[in-house]
Amino acid sequence: MNFILASIGVFLVTILVLVVILLVAKNFLVASGNVKLTINGDKEMEVESGSTLLNTLAVNGVFLPSACGGKGSCG
Repeated sequence: MNFILASIGVFLVTILVLVVILLVAKNFLVASGNVKLTINGDKEMEVESGSTLLNTLAVNGVFLPSACGGKGSCG
């Protein structure tokens, strides 16, 4: 019985350590914060990063034709 509980404990600790490593890596590797977009050299907007460019432009009233059905990730 002790072996089973110890195994479960080791498994849980291992998973928690891996989750912490991923969260720390995400903070250092993924760009975050606000991004300044300049459209055709005249219209500027500051938006939060993390969304696709196509979706961000559509939310801000700039509509572009796309062959990917609005997903923003053709290919």
